[in-house]
Amino acid sequence: MRRRKLIRFWPVYYDRKKTRRMGRRVSKSMAFEKANTNTIVQAAKALGYYAEVDPNLRFPACWWEPQGCVMIDTQQKKKSKVLRQIASKMREQGTK
Repeated sequence: MRRRKLIRFWPVYYDRKKTRRMGRRVSKSMAFEKANTNTIVQAAKALGYYAEVDPNLRFPACWWEPQGCVMIDTQQKKKSKVLRQIASKMREQGTK
């Protein structure tokens, strides 16, 4: 059985309240007030990616905030491209 290469996507990547230095990876126009692991998983699955949640992980820069992490099989695509795809899909789905 071949193991998938999963890449971590943290909710802080999409958090409008965070700065780039604090970990946000998308522009403020693509960011959201309340991004969480469930909305990221829904958007990833709608785009056809395999996604699973690991609720025990914490973003290293904000280790005191329990938020979890989404592991996504990006199918050999660049992480930055998948980040933008997920952000636009979350916007389509009505995440605020």
